[in-house]
Amino acid sequence: MGVRVFIDDFGAGYSSFGYLSKLPVAGVKVDRSITIGVDSNPKQRAVMQAVLDLAVACGLECIVEGVETEAEAAVLRTLGAHCLQGFLFGRPGPYPSI
Repeated sequence: MGVRVFIDDFGAGYSSFGYLSKLPVAGVKVDRSITIGVDSNPKQRAVMQAVLDLAVACGLECIVEGVETEAEAAVLRTLGAHCLQGFLFGRPGPYPSI
């Protein structure tokens, strides 16, 4: 059918590492709580690097949510993040009428 499933808000709440080996997922969407401070806090940067490395080790795609500044985007790119999402790139728009 061409459907791919991602674990949303990975790294927060009920999105557990255990799901990576138990669920047939294509990837993870890293929660904004891990993105905040990645450009200024070395510990936060280390956590993000670990999450990205874990995704790669499991053969999963990784979308980093909540990117709001160029500084965050630059750091994430150096850490190996290839897919970024957030207000830096565009705000949500209205749902189109059919």
